[in-house]
Amino acid sequence: AAPPPIAATPPADNAPPPPLPTLPAPPPLNQPAQQAIATTNEPMSTSPATTGVTPAPAGSAASGIQWITIGKGFGPVQINRLGLQFEMARQMVWAYLDAGLSIGPLTFTLDGLGMGTPINTFAPEFRLLGIGIDYKAGPVEIGAAFLRTHVDEVLDANGQVVTPAYDEYSGLATIKTPTIGLSAVGSYSDLPEYKSLFIYAVLNAPLGGPAFFFVTGLAAGFGFNRAVKTPDITAVAQFPLVNLAVSGAGSGPPSGPGERTNYIHEILDQLRGSIYPMKGQYFLAAGIHFTSFELVDSFAMLLVSFGKHFEIDVLGLSTVVVPTPLPDGPAVTPVAEVQLALKAVFNPGDGFLSIEAQLTSNSFILDKNCHLTGGFAFYCWFGGPHQGDFVLSLGGFHPNFQKPDYYPTVPRLGLNWQVTPDLSIQGGIYFALTPHMVMAGGRLEALYQGGSLKAWFTLAADFLICWKPYHYDAHAMLDIGVEYTYHLFGTHHINVTVGADVHVWGPDFAGHAHIHLWCVTYDLDFGAATTPKLEPIDWATFRKSFLPEDTGKMVQLSVMAGLLRKEQVDAVEQHVINPRDFQLGVDLVVPYKALQIGARDVPLQSLRP
Repeated sequence: AAPPPIAATPPADNAPPPPLPTLPAPPPLNQPAQQAIATTNEPMSTSPATTGVTPAPAGSAASGIQWITIGKGFGPVQINRLGLQFEMARQMVWAYLDAGLSIGPLTFTLDGLGMGTPINTFAPEFRLLGIGIDYKAGPVEIGAAFLRTHVDEVLDANGQVVTPAYDEYSGLATIKTPTIGLSAVGSYSDLPEYKSLFIYAVLNAPLGGPAFFFVTGLAAGFGFNRAVKTPDITAVAQFPLVNLAVSGAGSGPPSGPGERTNYIHEILDQLRGSIYPMKGQYFLAAGIHFTSFELVDSFAMLLVSFGKHFEIDVLGLSTVVVPTPLPDGPAVTPVAEVQLALKAVFNPGDGFLSIEAQLTSNSFILDKNCHLTGGFAFYCWFGGPHQGDFVLSLGGFHPNFQKPDYYPTVPRLGLNWQVTPDLSIQGGIYFALTPHMVMAGGRLEALYQGGSLKAWFTLAADFLICWKPYHYDAHAMLDIGVEYTYHLFGTHHINVTVGADVHVWGPDFAGHAHIHLWCVTYDLDFGAATTPKLEPIDWATFRKSFLPEDTGKMVQLSVMAGLLRKEQVDAVEQHVINPRDFQLGVDLVVPYKALQIGARDVPLQSLRP
């Protein structure tokens, strides 16, 4: 376990122990647990591995076009849309046309055929934003579309260029037959200093396998000078590479040229927000779509990013629908649907490993208004500022736990059911383990509110045990009530409640109970005659529990830069250094804030090689 911070350099073995920190005045009833768990709330920045690198937002030359839908046909010619645009940077007015030409099974489309001229003179220019071709003959469909997009430069808050303006050439192609579907999307970006490319393809076909792992599709892609921003666990289902494989495999774009253009722009905008140009960064992606006993539909993807930043990610999505819908059978309202998103991250550069799973908003049981919730998370830091820390959570944390910013947010494992407009039921349970403590608990609530009558039921319990210093805290409560509202010379309420609230803590074992019955209440203190108070451990216990027995391992020195060679002088290893480049690294097992060179105290801020 990572030791808590101490105020100064550890004393020698024969030195007196440092004074214990001053505690505040005795806290109120439920404060010991809050005081104990507050010790983990260190102000540390979020690990880059948990958030990824946020790409710069992009704007395109087509984003400012105001379209008017026409949708008229003149023989084989189809006029789909007319558009107008004012280009502020060049003071130009543009007019655009989306049109198509059908010849038998073939359809050719021009997407964004434009003519523009400056507003102060007539000097026409022409551009074409995209072209498309579709072929349909019986059950066979082939389609392709290509777009050219000018992406505007992006500036930061100081007006500095984050991403220069560049041209992007994107395409989407599909082949669909009764048995297979193949789709591919790609993008080539021509930036001033480098070129960037990515391609992603999805195959939708029954490839076979055992019943528990029957492969129904494959996905693969790569990126050259491209970075990937992986989604949060709550957005795995909407991540473009997952969504294209699960929802869009082999389906292709809409058949209408205008709808297809919007569809392609939407896909490319989503991809641009997750896969964006970055010089020296590359990625490989491989995914598999499979079913288990025709009950569970799953997709799993392995994503490896390397170059400037190395990271391995696993994204997954599994769905169970009961009863399983038949392809050609009648529509049946499902009794339950459970969709689970999975994300795993391994980032050796930041010293970070995480595994997360969470039910999506599509999950329900018995009724679509009975939503299932819940998540699991395991985070482990083996390097960086949080080295030695870990957290394991199923359903979240104790209600009073002051979660550090870099810990995951995990929803309660439970349900939220609006049974009728008047009746609702909510419930959830949790368990969590950290280096400092373990906690568990749950809550169940029911509320009926119809007309003048209101009735409720609440049952909750929360437990927490922390060590070094050892402390336990448990709280349980039950509340049942009925309230009737009537109007007679004003508004009046008749309220009847029955409940109990019990809180215990220790050591020494002590507690408090509060019982109420309508207008009668009773309070009882029991156990040791002490107020809830958390005593810090002494220096001897801290050192034995958290520091190495060998004092030589307390501090490790290493030459970070400027080492020329090593020599043996009288059986002693000597380091020959270059004083211009010399850097000395100091690694301690506890935080430190003071340094002495000889007999002189050196402020850390002024320390130089």
